[in-house]
Amino acid sequence: MTIRHAFLVLLFICFFGTFGTAHAQQTHLSTLSGYNIYSPEMQKLSINGGTNDLYMFFGGWNTSSVVTNEFGADHIYRAKCTGPFGACDPNSVVDVISHQKYATTTDGLYIYQVNDPSIVDIVNPWGSYKAMYMTLVGCSNPGLQNCQSVVLGTGGVGTWRRELYVSVSIDGGASWGQPFRLFPSFNLSPTDVTTLRNTYWGDATVQNGNVYFFGNSVIDGCIKRLSLGPFGSFATAVDSVRTQTPADFGIFCDLPGGGNNVGLTTNVDVMYRPSISLFQILIERFDTTSEAVAAQPSYIDYYDSANGLTWVERHKKIIVPVTGQIRVGAPAPHPDTHCWVYFKENPTSAPHPSMDFKIWRYDWCAGN
Repeated sequence: MTIRHAFLVLLFICFFGTFGTAHAQQTHLSTLSGYNIYSPEMQKLSINGGTNDLYMFFGGWNTSSVVTNEFGADHIYRAKCTGPFGACDPNSVVDVISHQKYATTTDGLYIYQVNDPSIVDIVNPWGSYKAMYMTLVGCSNPGLQNCQSVVLGTGGVGTWRRELYVSVSIDGGASWGQPFRLFPSFNLSPTDVTTLRNTYWGDATVQNGNVYFFGNSVIDGCIKRLSLGPFGSFATAVDSVRTQTPADFGIFCDLPGGGNNVGLTTNVDVMYRPSISLFQILIERFDTTSEAVAAQPSYIDYYDSANGLTWVERHKKIIVPVTGQIRVGAPAPHPDTHCWVYFKENPTSAPHPSMDFKIWRYDWCAGN
């Protein structure tokens, strides 16, 4: 983030107050359409002969054939976008991680779905490379149709699991290696290891050379921070995120009876900005009930944190559903500024607001 953009964000917060509402009328700009796509991740890459070009990684089903021919197997894609804050070219979309790229993970799990990409730059004694963290669903036995049946509980052979996995790129983000599982360090308790294996739907960032992943734990629904060290693959600590006001702790945890242990907040995006020594945070939030309630709208809030563990609410509803939308979420900032946010929408025309996602963008600091 440039100093100018950091100043704009802080000025916006000071002028409108920390608990104000977002602009009454928002103009969301279409960024990329697909059959059912979401979870954007914005990166500047020097690949394919370009220099510092803007790209978007995202997950889901880019075409309807993925549903009909691949039994709903999510892919992670990449698209080239127009800078500085333009749309992405649908003709540039390529598959970067999926069951078609790798049949299995390095530990032998047959890949079914990959999603929620989050990319960081890692520099350590081993060298410099990019690491992509993702939510991966896989099965013990081969076959997409078999795995779909096992996941849905309608039949099939074997077992399945959903877990946080990592892929590495050594060519600047052009190609990505076979996904591998995170390693727990010896100091983690059995409880922490269980939490590690059940925390995903989140985002990674780097502070002072160390990688941290923030995501929802499906054990208790709370937002956790996984400390992954300078290599980004060894978990050394598992901590719970707190708000500045203890009474607000519940917004980061599941509500009683929440159907999928996500609760009021999900799809967090956390980025540490060294230029302002601050973690900047975007959160998809539900008002009163869990994500499992089909008609429940969602919004995007802005938080920040000095230490990564105590989050301070700065502005509610920086992005809200507009006409034709029931939910907005899975936010991601532009690499240069948190004023520019990319996000998925759930259209009201869908039979259930978990289908037919598209990706949009909005400049919430400027209100347009």
